[in-house]
Amino acid sequence: MPNKEHLKILIKGTENWNRWRKDNPNKKPDLNWADLTGVNLAEVNLIRAELQGVNLTGVSLDQAKLHGADLQWAILPFTSLQGVDLQGADLRKADLRKADLKNANLRRANLQNAKLQGAILENANLEEADLLETNMVQAKLQGAKLLGCTLANRDLSSVNLSGSNLSNVDFRFSNLTDCILDGSVMTGARLFETQRSGWSIKGVKCEYAYWDKEGEIKTDYIPGKFESAFSEISKDLHAAVLFIDIKEYSKMDRDLQREAERVLLGHCAMLGKRYEAKFPKTWGDAYLGVFENPDNALEFALKLSKHLAVDGFKSRIGLSHGLIEIHGDPEAEDVTPSGSVFTEAARLEPLAQPGEVLITDSLHAHVDKSRFDTERVTRAMAKAYDGHPKGSEYTCFLVNAKK
Repeated sequence: MPNKEHLKILIKGTENWNRWRKDNPNKKPDLNWADLTGVNLAEVNLIRAELQGVNLTGVSLDQAKLHGADLQWAILPFTSLQGVDLQGADLRKADLRKADLKNANLRRANLQNAKLQGAILENANLEEADLLETNMVQAKLQGAKLLGCTLANRDLSSVNLSGSNLSNVDFRFSNLTDCILDGSVMTGARLFETQRSGWSIKGVKCEYAYWDKEGEIKTDYIPGKFESAFSEISKDLHAAVLFIDIKEYSKMDRDLQREAERVLLGHCAMLGKRYEAKFPKTWGDAYLGVFENPDNALEFALKLSKHLAVDGFKSRIGLSHGLIEIHGDPEAEDVTPSGSVFTEAARLEPLAQPGEVLITDSLHAHVDKSRFDTERVTRAMAKAYDGHPKGSEYTCFLVNAKK
């Protein structure tokens, strides 16, 4: 129940209330569970006020000061909150359906489990806000700032995010179907396993993004590349993915590193053409390749390992197999594929000993056993991955060519 004295003062009007707040700076307003429907609270000072469960349906709170207020379970549908200061406010499980939050400051606000369906958040500041399990279906977020927010595993279908700053936002596993992202900034976004059918990304600015599960493998884009590559999903394919690096590359002096890179690129270019490697990428001592033919992937891996050894470099190679999404024009050299199979291969490669080629169960099921010797082995995980804690046992296959 609300403090009766506080409620009586507030109902007398904003001017009277704000004067009382100024004269009593040490008193914390207690308006928990109050029914304030029909009260005009524009420009009211409710900084750090207790407002749990308060009913503010349809109320005008434009330009109000609610910095640090406790609004858990508050009822705010259709409420006008334009330009309101809700920085650091607790809005867990608050009902903000179709509320007008244009230009609102929600920086570091806690919006866990809040209802924001159809809410207007145009030009709102949501930097570092906690949006865990927040329902934002059909919310309007044009021009909003969402830097560093977590929007993972969320239904954002049909949400309008045009012109928004989405730098470093975590979208992993989210539904972005028919989402409008035109003119937004998406540099650093995490996009693993997102649904993107029908999304609109005209004029999107994205210098790099992360498509792996952990958000550790950065993919760089020149201006306009992200839009051209991901405006359309061209096709899906099942393919093998290969990751390789060179032993002790980081300990080499720069001259030897350059030599290792030169040798690796040379062999990869030659063998890639022979074994039909698609969408190759290299960075430093690392190489990534996609192979529609699983046997070609293993032949490439074994030949590459052998050629590098002859040149004095030991390599570690990991391969997996699974569904890959191909974005943009599949014939373009700069097209970007994505899928969880890339993370599987990247996590397997560090488990290989120098000179070894390791493959997952999924790839082992697709290779011609008459062409390769395979041996089931168990390795300790170098990092935690997909339910496997660091140091836990991971079973895979060691591959060699038939003698």
